Amino acid sequence: MSKSEVQQTPQIIQLDMMDKTKYYPLALGSGLLVRFIQYPLTLVRTRLQVQRGKDVYKGTFDALVKIRAAEGIRGLYQGFGVHAIQACNSLIYITVYENMRQIMINKEELQTFKYKSYLSSFVGGFSASLISQTIAVPIDIVSQHMMLLGQSKQRTDEVPAKVKVKLERLQGIHIPDKKKMKKIDVVKAIISQVYKKEGFSGFYRGYFISMAVYGLGSALWWPFHELYGYMVVPAFPQWVPRILLDGFSAFLSGLTTVTITNSMELVRVRMQVGRTGFKETLRRTWREERLGIFTKGLTARMIHVAPFSFLIMTSYSTIKHLSLKDDYKKHVQW
Repeated sequence: MSKSEVQQTPQIIQLDMMDKTKYYPLALGSGLLVRFIQYPLTLVRTRLQVQRGKDVYKGTFDALVKIRAAEGIRGLYQGFGVHAIQACNSLIYITVYENMRQIMINKEELQTFKYKSYLSSFVGGFSASLISQTIAVPIDIVSQHMMLLGQSKQRTDEVPAKVKVKLERLQGIHIPDKKKMKKIDVVKAIISQVYKKEGFSGFYRGYFISMAVYGLGSALWWPFHELYGYMVVPAFPQWVPRILLDGFSAFLSGLTTVTITNSMELVRVRMQVGRTGFKETLRRTWREERLGIFTKGLTARMIHVAPFSFLIMTSYSTIKHLSLKDDYKKHVQW
């Protein structure tokens, strides 16, 4: 393969090519920053998914305006402290992904397989999601309940009573107003209520549907990212930064995977918040939404996931380049 041909194909930086003392701190800081930027849309997406029809909010923009007006800027970050823990979990995710992909790539049985790179990405993505979701599901459940509590600019009792009642009805548990004054009290109250109603299994409600959504989504995201990379990179001049092309490929991959998994994501959120079984949740969701099950919250997910994919991949690619060992720096194009 000629030098120009190498420059016009995606370059994949493996875990063993990086200095871990640089890689992990940079990855953690980047993950926290990106999650902070994207969190308001995560909160809006959750509220849109659990509401019935247009009971509280008419859409993404309407939700942003109403939450900002009734609950202030802090309301858009309700539950972020708990959600931020997921940044640590993302390190586990990416470590499992990179290691599993490398194991698959090096398997002797796959050396002659034409699509071994895509298969390796698929297996790596699913394996990483399997491990990370085991940690993430309980955190997600607590975080989702916090997103539905609502928070006013000064006191929770300033939130319009109609909105507050609807949000509490959607999440199925009641947190006394006096507990809402401190975040730690809110977290304790939610944990107590979930455990009291369902025991330990309540923190893993929707685990299997989460695996169906995020396991499949993760398993598809990486191969699609690689596929789009092979399509995108040759279409741009060599002077375009490779990191931006990685981000654009990730953007397209994010759009693709959220469209495929949207109906399962809707059922997952309603299962976890509504505390109902899969069949009952699916039946109820279909009765209420019909074909809307495929598009409910899809715009919010696209607005969240596609830019998130772009940001996370451009930052991740930058981190991988900054963490490269000296022996590899001259061989990898920025």
